[in-house]
Amino acid sequence: MNINMTMTLADIISSVLSLGALIAALYIGIIQNRINKRMLSIQDGVDVFLRVEYIVDKDVSSKIIASRIQVRNISAMPLSLERYVFNGVERVISPYRLPPAAQFPDAYYYINLPSINQMDYASFTLYFEDATQRKWKVSGRAELKNGNWELSSEKPQKI
Repeated sequence: MNINMTMTLADIISSVLSLGALIAALYIGIIQNRINKRMLSIQDGVDVFLRVEYIVDKDVSSKIIASRIQVRNISAMPLSLERYVFNGVERVISPYRLPPAAQFPDAYYYINLPSINQMDYASFTLYFEDATQRKWKVSGRAELKNGNWELSSEKPQKI
């Protein structure tokens, strides 16, 4: 029995096309891997939204009874608030789960601000743990200006 090992033009063309398809598939795979890494880095970030909420008297709507900081998770993964330091005093709480606001828009944690008559400045640091058990902290301050609390905070930092 004889095996014919000569290559025809059709064999050469199909080999070149197969090699071209392999190179194109490798290139597409590399580009897709870069896109996936970028998407993961976007989804992997942790961010919180802080705002002041005023509790007003039902009878006199201009009378503010209390003020508090509303903490909301605006990242893609669930967070757990473990503790916070408020004006130098550490307050350990049972871990409070903050799901992503996109899924649960009414999920908040509240931190009471001091009475307007007591002080006009407050500093705080919030300590979180994300779903992959990485630790994060957010530092900020609240200042009383013209009868209203103004919040400022830093971006979450890994600790």
